[in-house]
Amino acid sequence: MHARARWLVSILLTFILRAALPAGAQDASLPIAAITDGNVWLYGVAGESRRLTNVMPGEPILDLAWSPDGSALAFTGRKANGAISLFLWNARGGPVVELTQGLHPALPAGFTTDSRELIYAAAVEGGGSASGDLVQVYRYTPTAGSAPAPIGAFTLTTRCSPESAPPLPTAARYGFETGSGQFPRAVLAMMPFGLLHSATCLTPDLWHMNPQNGNDRQMFAAVDGVFVSPEQARAVVVADGTVTFVNTELGPYLQLAPAAEPDQVGFGLPDSNEIFYSTREVVAPEPLPAAAADALGAVYFQMPMRYRVSLRRFSLRSGRDDVLYTADAFAIGRIALAPDGDTLIFSQIPNAGAWVEAVASGAALPDDFAAAERIVQTEVYALSLSDGSVRLLGANWNRFALNPAQSP
Repeated sequence: MHARARWLVSILLTFILRAALPAGAQDASLPIAAITDGNVWLYGVAGESRRLTNVMPGEPILDLAWSPDGSALAFTGRKANGAISLFLWNARGGPVVELTQGLHPALPAGFTTDSRELIYAAAVEGGGSASGDLVQVYRYTPTAGSAPAPIGAFTLTTRCSPESAPPLPTAARYGFETGSGQFPRAVLAMMPFGLLHSATCLTPDLWHMNPQNGNDRQMFAAVDGVFVSPEQARAVVVADGTVTFVNTELGPYLQLAPAAEPDQVGFGLPDSNEIFYSTREVVAPEPLPAAAADALGAVYFQMPMRYRVSLRRFSLRSGRDDVLYTADAFAIGRIALAPDGDTLIFSQIPNAGAWVEAVASGAALPDDFAAAERIVQTEVYALSLSDGSVRLLGANWNRFALNPAQSP
């Protein structure tokens, strides 16, 4: 790019990011960002909504992340040529800005703990192998004249064994909601004590990189899931039915076995010493009308099962482990506590009953995956911790991210 063109882009970026509205003027009525029909939307708990993007068909948004201070929303999107771009929207106003291209599709983008910089990863051209990619991690301050600064590199195993048959719509929806249909959500998160990241999808693990010198070491050889708190000061590792609380580079770490086996994890307020976690258990096979059984068997390796889920709250301070919510559903996806300390937002994937009925009646073909997506939609609920009431906020709100600085 010509030097004058670069200068103009820098000036424009600074103008967009620094202010269309006065500081503190962000719209507090729309704290939930979610992906609906491939676009980024902002939602409120009273039905308000606003669309942020207008993407072209075949260029979907992939993931969302609020900055820890709630001032900006970062998200990634796939272009028609397959390239992954990083976008930023300032919550005080202004349009969405495309910052850079070439992000690695397996790793999310996020922020530093002080919300001033973005963290992302890109594959090093020519640095891959038959089993994976050489990945370079960058930090980037989105202001005029700045350029991405490399932190360090690692090898990411990405050539994982594909499934022998397409996943059932419920499993596919759950996989998209939590990051992967076959493996736990990939991790790339800057903590006060360094960078946490995934390195393989074959046997998911967790690594720690020192951002000062790029030194990388494995913290956990095998995990079922890694979850990072909204302020990015705490992390929970789930493995073999236990939860490990990680808040330093080196242990020892507190490891506990909750009353039930954790599936997904959310966090209490920073000073609460609480976590929220979900469980899921098989109840019975999904009833299959004769008209649907053979048709499904010709496409899918497994038949759908009915699940029951729960939400629980565990207190490190008191040791209490309370059931807050139960439902007949395939899974609970994401869990986030609002800053008011009382409103727990969570996503839920329904069981396959409605889709099976649609196949049985001929309203949907078993291999019509677009129709399956329309029928099996992610639902987002709000649970009041003070009175236990639960209400549906909306459907088709995918991969939601709750602004950590705004109460609903």
